[in-house]
Amino acid sequence: MLFLLLFVGCSEREAVEFEVPSVSVSILNEGPITIGDPIDVALTIISKRNNTLVFPEDRKLFSPFILRDYTTKSTKIKRGINKTLVIYRMAIYNTGMFIFQPLSVKIGDMVYETQPLKVQILSILPKDTDELKPKDIIPPYRPRVRPFFIIIVVSTILLIASLSYFVYRLLRKRLRKVSVTMRPVVEEGIDPYRYSIEELEKVKQQFVKNAMNAKQVYTEISGILRYFIGKLFSINAPQMTTREIKRVLKKKLLKFIPSQHFTSRCTALLGRSDLVKFAKETPERDNVEQDINESIGIVHGVNTRVNEKEGG
Repeated sequence: MLFLLLFVGCSEREAVEFEVPSVSVSILNEGPITIGDPIDVALTIISKRNNTLVFPEDRKLFSPFILRDYTTKSTKIKRGINKTLVIYRMAIYNTGMFIFQPLSVKIGDMVYETQPLKVQILSILPKDTDELKPKDIIPPYRPRVRPFFIIIVVSTILLIASLSYFVYRLLRKRLRKVSVTMRPVVEEGIDPYRYSIEELEKVKQQFVKNAMNAKQVYTEISGILRYFIGKLFSINAPQMTTREIKRVLKKKLLKFIPSQHFTSRCTALLGRSDLVKFAKETPERDNVEQDINESIGIVHGVNTRVNEKEGG
């Protein structure tokens, strides 16, 4: 492309006569043009030095030709007069006689048009060769897999499986700890209400004497409430999560107590106990003492209402 710019620039320097301003277009290809060949079209613009130039750049303006790219070069040919050379690189994929439409160029405030060009596009003729033999079509082949890659894939799968199993066992163990109470097994024949109240009173006394911390208190409260609920409604509450206990209480407790007040109080206290035991939440001392009294009130209230309902 640089050679063409220099070649056209040198050839036009020999022409002494030129019109200012003026535009012209020419084809730089020598010889016949066949389908798919690059076609170089030179747009020459003669203008004054201070004139602004606007030349075509939109690919749609060159249809049916396909504009690939273009280059520009501006040279001084006389004092105050410049020659701007725009070389368009195009192609076309049809055969026949085609018209290269006029190009509109704006020089300053005026618009000038080039003359149309006729371009003959020939078909590609095969070369004269003796007995051309078609090549065989290469069948598809299996890609080779390196043994090292197989080892890496198998090792990665085994590692992921091992980690998944380890996480599963860890979570299962943790969930089991959440649901299993730390209270000792109570002998049969003992009144669950009296036992629960006595144990909660002991917890309250030990907390007042600073013999138990908040985590120990909530662990005891959770175990006592689960034992009391389990014995009262014949369910395995010590082995159930707080959410499971809440679902059971909504069904069984409403038979004796129409209001959901006791259910919400009990499940809220169990949920708070889980947070303190396993989430390492540290409540204020006054809040701990209030929750102990709340648990005593829940046990007493539920037992009273159940006994009144059964007695009625």
